[in-house]
Amino acid sequence: MTGQAARQGAAGQGAAGHDAGMLTARLAVAVGAAVLVIAALAAYAVTLPERLATVPAGVADVSGAPFISATALAPPSPAGPPAAPSPSVGPTPGVVIPPVPHPPVTAAPSPLASPKILPPTTPVPPAPVVSPPVVCPLASGTAGGPIVPGCPTCPPNAMCAAPPPSPVPVSIGDSANGSTLHVTVGTRIEVELGSTYWGFNPPSNPAVLEPTPHIGPLPMVMCPMIPGSGCGFAAQDYLAQAPGTSVISASRVSCGEALRCTGTAGDFSVTVVVAS
Repeated sequence: MTGQAARQGAAGQGAAGHDAGMLTARLAVAVGAAVLVIAALAAYAVTLPERLATVPAGVADVSGAPFISATALAPPSPAGPPAAPSPSVGPTPGVVIPPVPHPPVTAAPSPLASPKILPPTTPVPPAPVVSPPVVCPLASGTAGGPIVPGCPTCPPNAMCAAPPPSPVPVSIGDSANGSTLHVTVGTRIEVELGSTYWGFNPPSNPAVLEPTPHIGPLPMVMCPMIPGSGCGFAAQDYLAQAPGTSVISASRVSCGEALRCTGTAGDFSVTVVVAS
């Protein structure tokens, strides 16, 4: 029992020594950390006056606290008490400063907003009323016919007749050679002969037939490109202007390319009888 107690006492002493060693190490670390913090604060305290000298009074640092100028930290001057602060400039109590009058600002008139003065307008006269043309019926002017204003009228108990319609033009050609044609006064006779070599003679009775220029279109024909062939038409018109008889005639010498007309091939004639 004595040996076992001795062993237990030795083990207890070893554990106590181990705990004391750990506590000593921890205290040494804490003391070292405190020394470092004190050294850092001392270094900051040494450089603080220089930093405050370069920063204007009243300027806050990044932390939001205002800096204190170096003059505020300096000790009072031994020459005497500090000078009294200069009074701030401000309004005198009881004195009312009148407001400064400002001239009214008026905007310049815009040329677009100004009213436009239009010149006096000249009254436009109304357009004249144009009456439609009067269309006279065919029976107007005949006995018992309708009475239309502006149209000719037939007196009572008179023999009146409507004007006859214009005659239809009559066209003849080479096939009418040697024939007799009956027309009325006012009829236009159109003569078209199938060769450019035909030449028309004056009518035998100019008082009955009056030559006039041809006004109708000539027939279309395909002519060969041979000079002197006479391909084409010769045309002449006549106006029957009085009752009577007159002869239309034409003649030619050549009947083709270097071909002389023989017999009656070079003559054309038609007898025209004009009735009233």
